[in-house]
Amino acid sequence: MKNVLTIEFANITNLSMRVERIKTSIQNSMDPQHMEIVDESHMHAGRAGQESHFKLLVVSESFLGKSRVQRQRSVNELMKIEFDQGLHALSMRLLTPEEYARQTSKFETPDCAGQNKA
Repeated sequence: MKNVLTIEFANITNLSMRVERIKTSIQNSMDPQHMEIVDESHMHAGRAGQESHFKLLVVSESFLGKSRVQRQRSVNELMKIEFDQGLHALSMRLLTPEEYARQTSKFETPDCAGQNKA
């Protein structure tokens, strides 16, 4: 039976081309059960509207048996073109379905040293 994919977008009024490419890359490579993409560019000085800082939560069985580093490397490899084209930061939480079901903490992003105070 195929997993049902749930995708949530936060701080994104229209699906941008970058968000669409991120979503498509993850879907095609990892067959996620759940994915959240949050544009956090507005939280960084001079970055509002630039689609440069994102938070990504992916729940996929493709992470079974992989270490945290292996999971992040696999996503970073998928995002290589995005990093080459202006993606500056990607905060990730990459979980198996079982890990996602057991998680007890929210996926919070720490304050940026250059955070936009305006």
